[in-house]
Amino acid sequence: MNEKLIIKPNPNHFLNPARQTAPKLTEFESINKEHIDNVRYIMQVIADEIIAAGRDHDYTKIRDQYKGDYYVDLCNSIENGVDFSSTEWRRNHFQLERHHLNEHCPDDVNLVDIIESIVNTIVENCEINGTYGTVSVNNSMLLNALNNTIAKIKNYIKIKTEEEDVEKK
Repeated sequence: MNEKLIIKPNPNHFLNPARQTAPKLTEFESINKEHIDNVRYIMQVIADEIIAAGRDHDYTKIRDQYKGDYYVDLCNSIENGVDFSSTEWRRNHFQLERHHLNEHCPDDVNLVDIIESIVNTIVENCEINGTYGTVSVNNSMLLNALNNTIAKIKNYIKIKTEEEDVEKK
């Protein structure tokens, strides 16, 4: 993870209801720029997580310690009628990968997992049968992902208090 974003509350922020005077243009621009930079920083952290999820997508299909079992189980399913959904590889795949949420939803599911699951479902259906398929995410899973994502974002930020400034002096 990147370093935490340190935000020091600004009692003179122009949106602070206690403020009595309009800001000077330079102050207005400075506060806006700081806000935009802060949001960009956190958005970049989240974008990096989405990129990492894409980069590591379906790693249990291609990494050496898994791909042999995947291939054998898949061939046994096609050629010998073995139920692919009950194979050990498939159980591990659902347990280890974060995007098969209807089969195994991690307690710390987040919106990056939801996005990967949606992309996986649509792309896989296009590849298999030329349709977009149906994406389903139940409400409790979505709410859990939302709350976990909010907690993650809060964890990316350190609010610097005035007491900390005083301690350093």
